[in-house]
Amino acid sequence: MSVETQQPYEPAYQQPPAAPLPESEARFSLRGWVGLALLGLLAVGVVIAAVALFTGGSNSNGGTLSGSSEDAFNISYPKTWSPLASDKVASLPGHPLAVLRRNDGQGVVVVRREQGTPPADLNKLGADLGQQLKARVPGLKLHTQKLIKIRSGTGLFTSYITKTGRVQSVVVVPAGQRTFSINTVSRGGADNVAREIGKMILSFDATP
Repeated sequence: MSVETQQPYEPAYQQPPAAPLPESEARFSLRGWVGLALLGLLAVGVVIAAVALFTGGSNSNGGTLSGSSEDAFNISYPKTWSPLASDKVASLPGHPLAVLRRNDGQGVVVVRREQGTPPADLNKLGADLGQQLKARVPGLKLHTQKLIKIRSGTGLFTSYITKTGRVQSVVVVPAGQRTFSINTVSRGGADNVAREIGKMILSFDATP
């Protein structure tokens, strides 16, 4: 699986090579990460449903959204998007660090801090995560999975299409002893929204 820098929504999905998991502690770490990723996707689905209840757009000139000193990160966003107010973020399930919402409601980006030791091998994580997603989520169609180069370093990008036609993605971003995930959702066929989401993902920086 190569590291690519272009906008992550354009290439067609290619199944990563299935590699056997090593019989070691790393195997349990990897399996644990797959479970955490799946739980994270379910939690983000609930977050997205809750965010949909917040009506109305916000006037935004774009800018950079930053995390706390403990969960430090930066992500840039265009003027068509606005950060959700901190009190509303705090009320959401799954303890997201930040939520960005497109002003017309056509896209959501959720930043989370994941627990546990960062995954040692993103290639193996990608192969197992892709298989588990297809096996456990009815009607899900994997679209793209690859390593991407973002401002923070290398992340594992996985996008998929739900049975309702929404395009969702998750990016796993190791950053020193921390790991973040960037979860996104947009309507299928909304290429302009997808391009904006792609630029936001590439801007993410959690360099320790």
